[in-house]
Amino acid sequence: MWSPGCRCFRSTAWLINDVIGECGDVCGGVWRMCVAKALGRSTGYCKLLTMSEKKEKKSKKTKKSSTKSEAGLATETRVKDKRDLKEKTDDDGGARKKGHKEEKDTVSKAKKSSSKSTDKTPSSSKKKKVKEEAEDPSPKLEWEFSGEWSPDYSSGGPMTVATWRDNPQIFVTVLKDTKVEISLTQRSSKNSIGFAVLEGDGTGRRIVGSPKKLIIAETPFAKTKEVTKVYTLDALPQPYVIIPATSEPNVAGKFNIRLTSQEAKIVAEMHTHKRALQLSTQNAEWKGETAGGCKNHSTFIHNPQYLIEVPSDKTQVQLLVLQTAKSKFDDVGMYLAKLSASEDSSSKLVSAPSNIIDKANFASASEAHLASALDAGRYVVIPCTFDPHNEGVFQLRVYSDKDVNVVPLGEKKGTSLNSEWAGETAGGCMNHSTWRKNPHFALTVNKKVPFTLALTQKGSTKHVIGYYIVTSDKNGNKRTLVNRRKHVVEKTDFVEVSEITKSITLEPSKNPYIILPCTFDKACEAPFSLTLYPSASPNDVILSACDDNLAELTLKGEWTPENSGGCKNYYSWPSNPQYLLEADSAGLLSVF
Repeated sequence: MWSPGCRCFRSTAWLINDVIGECGDVCGGVWRMCVAKALGRSTGYCKLLTMSEKKEKKSKKTKKSSTKSEAGLATETRVKDKRDLKEKTDDDGGARKKGHKEEKDTVSKAKKSSSKSTDKTPSSSKKKKVKEEAEDPSPKLEWEFSGEWSPDYSSGGPMTVATWRDNPQIFVTVLKDTKVEISLTQRSSKNSIGFAVLEGDGTGRRIVGSPKKLIIAETPFAKTKEVTKVYTLDALPQPYVIIPATSEPNVAGKFNIRLTSQEAKIVAEMHTHKRALQLSTQNAEWKGETAGGCKNHSTFIHNPQYLIEVPSDKTQVQLLVLQTAKSKFDDVGMYLAKLSASEDSSSKLVSAPSNIIDKANFASASEAHLASALDAGRYVVIPCTFDPHNEGVFQLRVYSDKDVNVVPLGEKKGTSLNSEWAGETAGGCMNHSTWRKNPHFALTVNKKVPFTLALTQKGSTKHVIGYYIVTSDKNGNKRTLVNRRKHVVEKTDFVEVSEITKSITLEPSKNPYIILPCTFDKACEAPFSLTLYPSASPNDVILSACDDNLAELTLKGEWTPENSGGCKNYYSWPSNPQYLLEADSAGLLSVF
């Protein structure tokens, strides 16, 4: 029945007539609750409480206060004291008061004990960015993601193999130092599973570089349905990255990963579009001539080469060379060069690039990584092994935050002429009088353009080789017989290599230039080839053999005390040996 004297009845009965079923003599708690529900807000009515409600409210306050102050052993003590008090009669007030006093003392001691224990606990979690912790039963907030390992694209295996980068990646931004429970589950126990926690690399995107300095925690692999660990993560400006993986690459399976935090102090997300990187993959191999080794070797330029066209400034590019097959050599690396506006990018470079802007250290046989911020332009990347003649299969991956174009470069077409140093034609360098005997080649320059000239010796024996380029005489003869060092316009260093190349630019000339390839020492026999690589039209610079056949007459003599008259400065010079030369027609005569 309703109480007519109740203010709630008079003012709100019309509103809650269908809500409340009964009311006490004054006003019960159920009445007050229903009024609040009916009005949709807290009312100011129902201040009068029944005796039973007062007792219930007092009991709730006592229980709430006790719960807040209890810790550890105090909980068990309080429950035991209350159980003992229940067994006593209501009129045993003294015992009840004593029991409450004992309970209060016990709780107080427990609080002090808890406080001391807390004070003694070292704050070691602040020293490390991640620390493994025990599970916390407090109320928690959860983030859960589903994914899969696919042999085609996302089953990279453990962090010890180069393909770990293919695994899914979960990004966790920690707003404040907090405990995080990480749980990786799979439907069955067919795969050995685990996960690694990495510190971000600063890009805020997928991690593709070396993980050695980034790994801060890693679970062992277990053939189970669930792997769970609790860590304390420090707040960092960049997200942590969690990488779930299987113990072997290229296996299939579905998984769930759940992150649980006590408070809303973390933000977690699966690998999303904004964190994605553009990827271009090129598969190739070092084999035969293309196993050229690093830049220390003349054969370096024969390594596979790739053109990277970057349309936008400040493009973040990461280059990765992966060698998955086992090989005998130790280290792999790469060089990155920028091409000038005039350099040809339609085929491979034929000489060592002059503008190498970056390189990856030769520190691993399985991978090499290079990260650069590139401006718009054309670049050439040259993956290689440290030593030449080390054959192996590799993969080049180009990651970028903007679109780039990656093109494998083919062999450059050039004009190649074969010859040899043999017998008299192995004349050596200009330090020897026999240098004139070396094979000669004519170089016709019609336009001032850069070109590359490569001298390659063949055979098993390596000699110290090089070449000279000299101007021809005024008659345009394609052989030079006079020692004309002052007319040398270009020359290479003499080096013990298989191939020596040089990029050259010469002024156009009516008469051809003369190229003299030679060994440093005379009498060093070997077959060789001379190759011209023009940068533009093949008619701008033309390489040809010198086919002039010169008649040669050799006369022998000697100077004795009787006929060594000296030079023309001496009156006795006519006593020197003398020879008569008769020419049937006009021509060039060279005596030496």
